[in-house]
Amino acid sequence: MFRKWALFLAVCSVFFWNFVPVVTFAQAIKDDAGQPTCSCWCGTDEGAIGLGTTTQTACKSGCLAKKATYLICAKDPSGWPENDVQCFTQEQCENKETDFGYNGDWDAGPNPNCPATYRYCFNKSGTEEIELGVPIGDITTVKDLETYLSKVFSWMLSAAVVITIVFVMIGGIQYALGGLAKDQIDKGKKRIQNGVIGLVLLFTSAMIVQTVNPQLLKLNVPKLPMVKTIVLANGISCNDYLLKKYTLSDSVGKCGDVSDVFKNEKGVDVAAGTQCVWRTCGKAEEQCLMYPGGSICTRCYFLVEGGENNQGVAHIPYNLKPSPQLCGQFPKTVTTYYNQPSIKQCGWTKDSDVNSGYNFKALRTGSCAEIQINCASIRSCDDYDDQVRVHNYTSGGGRGLELEYIIYESSILCGGGCGNFGLQTICEENPCSVLNGGKVETDCKYDTDAYVKNDCIEK
Repeated sequence: MFRKWALFLAVCSVFFWNFVPVVTFAQAIKDDAGQPTCSCWCGTDEGAIGLGTTTQTACKSGCLAKKATYLICAKDPSGWPENDVQCFTQEQCENKETDFGYNGDWDAGPNPNCPATYRYCFNKSGTEEIELGVPIGDITTVKDLETYLSKVFSWMLSAAVVITIVFVMIGGIQYALGGLAKDQIDKGKKRIQNGVIGLVLLFTSAMIVQTVNPQLLKLNVPKLPMVKTIVLANGISCNDYLLKKYTLSDSVGKCGDVSDVFKNEKGVDVAAGTQCVWRTCGKAEEQCLMYPGGSICTRCYFLVEGGENNQGVAHIPYNLKPSPQLCGQFPKTVTTYYNQPSIKQCGWTKDSDVNSGYNFKALRTGSCAEIQINCASIRSCDDYDDQVRVHNYTSGGGRGLELEYIIYESSILCGGGCGNFGLQTICEENPCSVLNGGKVETDCKYDTDAYVKNDCIEK
């Protein structure tokens, strides 16, 4: 009986010490192999570089091997450095807002958080005089915050000197009249002494700072990078690579899908880790938008103020707020209708008829709106008033609003910036002129009394 139990225990021991570790090791391999894959990005002095699709553990090891900083292993293209809200191309940064840019200063050098062709963008400083609500002495305007703080510092230093001299004078008067009240002599001496010490400290501190580092007196304010209002599918898309005859891991893809790029049009291997994102949408007027959590194909028509809260409405992505830059990303399409150009483009405006937000236009964020210019119905400058149509999700269906009813771009009701399109811009552009293939034979101009008439007339 004892021998049977001993044999049983021996078998159990062999099972436990051999089979159980095998199961545990096999499970460990399964866990490591089961890690989700992602797009690996590392930061270098020349900018962010991609290592392709891998696991997060392998990504960190790969960055370390290249002596680079681990940035992210992105699950979707919205996390790629080129889609970082602080990374701008030079064109995006320096273009004016009317050209759908940010009118900023592109960073002088590369940033490890952005790809090589992207950099931080900063607000321009010192380009326009800003009128002060409260003048600093005789200074009524400054160019930027840095200048403002420097002027305040200089004014306070001068004011401190004047106040100290006044205290010394008061002390002198107290001392001179001390015979009338003996305690005034001691108070006068003390006040003069404190005033002299204050003057010495003021001049000495300024002299020391000027000698050691004059830049300390300039109060340089750190610059903060600007932020893009929305992230779109930046860089070269898979669609573009395919047109250039590059070899990709996939031949087709939908908006937001990622593919690896293997060879260029000559069959030469491209840099390891090169990837692209597909921008394929079903219709020409649609654009592939990337946003935190996913991607979507949508039209200019659907991007309206307050639309970010309409999660149940088709084609209106959550948390996408319209802006001049976002509306400007939609392609301008030109087709032919009755042998005349038919133009559709996207603009941004705060006009009441296409916005449903605040009653005060200055408080609105604005909406995107589709502009339809059918040159077959435009034969003179006057026709731009009522033949150009504007509509979006807020304005509803039908033929749309006549352009003359859209508030003009520089209206004071919006604080000077009511939109980047209106009757004035389209009238002066004259897209249906004979030179552009239309029937308008004369140049057009916006009426000088447009604040009342809002009219397009012959020049």
